[in-house]
Amino acid sequence: MKYEEILVRYGEIFLKSEFVRRIYEKKLIQNIKSVLKKAGIEFEVYRDRGRIFIRTDKIQKACKLLTQVFGIVSVSPCIHLKTSEKSEIVEFFRENYKNFVKPKQTFAVEVK
Repeated sequence: MKYEEILVRYGEIFLKSEFVRRIYEKKLIQNIKSVLKKAGIEFEVYRDRGRIFIRTDKIQKACKLLTQVFGIVSVSPCIHLKTSEKSEIVEFFRENYKNFVKPKQTFAVEVK
């Protein structure tokens, strides 16, 4: 299974007022773009529901670089499912769980 995006988690920006948070998020995205461009990595950055995502073909290299950007707490390679339907999410994991769960481990799907 090939990861297609990176989820970026940032520090205490979420505690700020909406106005200040937007300024900080824009600055963080500028810093992300600067680091990835300098490394010659093609990418697309977008925000969704208070999260920053990066689409790129160079997931591992980008993750390594992003962990050095001030304000980023952690990064995770991820797969973007283009659905919010519980049945489709469950079906995706039924087909692909061996790529995520080691033998004798368990997992759960919880949706709101």
